[in-house]
Amino acid sequence: MKSLLIETCCATYEDALESAQASITRIELNSALALGGLTPSVSLLKQIKRNTSLKVMAMLRPREGGMCYSNSEFQVMLEDLDMLLEAGTDGIVTGVLYEDGSIDFRRTEILREKIGSKEAVFHRAFDLTPNPFRALDQLIELGFHRILTSGQQADVIQGERLLMELRDRAKGAITILPGGGLRSNNVIPFLRRTSFGEIHYTPRHNRKDRSSLANLRIDFGLPGLPQDEITGIVNGEKLNDTIRQYLCEEFQEVL
Repeated sequence: MKSLLIETCCATYEDALESAQASITRIELNSALALGGLTPSVSLLKQIKRNTSLKVMAMLRPREGGMCYSNSEFQVMLEDLDMLLEAGTDGIVTGVLYEDGSIDFRRTEILREKIGSKEAVFHRAFDLTPNPFRALDQLIELGFHRILTSGQQADVIQGERLLMELRDRAKGAITILPGGGLRSNNVIPFLRRTSFGEIHYTPRHNRKDRSSLANLRIDFGLPGLPQDEITGIVNGEKLNDTIRQYLCEEFQEVL
């Protein structure tokens, strides 16, 4: 029986609850999704672990932008990592690069050693690496469990070929987790073509905070977005629709 594990990307307690209610078992926990995802609140992590049975992969990323960090930024990462582990995270999602986009092996090794027996996931910093197959081999050597990647393209549909090549090269030594650009209208065809057993997929719906409209001279939002719009919350209904569609395929189940 072909099984599928859907991992959702969450930034709030409501996201986690929507995911759990849709029978999702694993989430990636972030803050600041509009910036690509940053290290989440430890209190939020504790709340989710206390009140759900979700497996939580916590993002470890100190700022927006690239992944080549100063000494002080890396020290923040190490201290954040200690707090996330102490708070009960089930795994860590991270990535550190040199300026040329190649993996900073020394720092990545330090992080991997501190992660210890928890799951280690290398995030989409992988998509910046100039030689993805060398990067794959390095992460296998370091003992990472998964690589979150779009196949070094704008989305997984365009990166489909490399995703499958990476999976073939890995031979089960590490899991290739496709993520980036999966939508309710392309996820099932993507799975049908590629037969990946895990995906990073998060349908969302708009969320409003109208307090920002109280003074239109002030804008705390992101350029190009309506002033009262904030990062959408997980759409449990669309998640359930995707799961139902997948279950309609022969001899399959969703984990």
